[in-house]
Amino acid sequence: STTLWHLQKDVELSALSEELSDSWYLSPQAWIAKGNCLSLNKEHEDAIKFFRRATQVAPRFVYAYTLLGHEYLCTEDLSSARKSFRTAATINPRHYNAFFGLGMISLREENFQMAELHFNKANLINSSSCIICSRLAKVKHSLHRSSEALVFLERARKLDPKNPVPLYHKATILLDLNRPQESLTILEDLTKMVPREALVHFLMGKVYHKLGKKYEAKLKYSWALSIDPNNREIRDAQNSLNQPSNQDEGTPPNSRFDIFIDPMPETPTPNENQS
Repeated sequence: STTLWHLQKDVELSALSEELSDSWYLSPQAWIAKGNCLSLNKEHEDAIKFFRRATQVAPRFVYAYTLLGHEYLCTEDLSSARKSFRTAATINPRHYNAFFGLGMISLREENFQMAELHFNKANLINSSSCIICSRLAKVKHSLHRSSEALVFLERARKLDPKNPVPLYHKATILLDLNRPQESLTILEDLTKMVPREALVHFLMGKVYHKLGKKYEAKLKYSWALSIDPNNREIRDAQNSLNQPSNQDEGTPPNSRFDIFIDPMPETPTPNENQS
């Protein structure tokens, strides 16, 4: 069910949920499938009820606590999310997904040292995860250790050459390091991999803006808005083109680009929160 969640296959997920509910009503998997179905539809409060029910049906079913923690993250209930991930880690100390979740909480709180600690634990358990490496890189960059960050992103790219997440994060870091031309080269490749990802075109617009190419920047912002018309941040950036003194060189802070993440062999990310 989590695989279908990541693929955003709502019809198939709903059908699976009904099948499990009819055949294995008392199994935690049935409640998890229903929770995933609700989560995919952004019904987070209801999804939490089903994931919590899964933990009641099988109190030592570690995966249920992990999904519950990620769902709490979606509702910004960091305290409950932390409790769920810690429970999962207590039940199974090698459940790297729990440490990944704890790292995401620390990252949300901008406690980068603690985030690095948790992501390192996850990486020690599962060193083959492209997404864990990418998250570690993002944290190291936030800790002003950008050279290390780029090393980890290169490692992540080699682990999963078809995953666009490491390339996206590398492009954002290079832009932050005032290396816009290198960032642009990566983004041009990235648009071939994910042509319908608004954040990629948004970041390209920022790169063009940085390079002084306002016409190209405007085109990219317009393209990004055509994909994600309700994104206020993209619209604000487009409006800033008319203000020469406003050079917002930052990169999108809350990247839904992690829709591609999945450090779980069991199961975005499309939600990074279910990693």
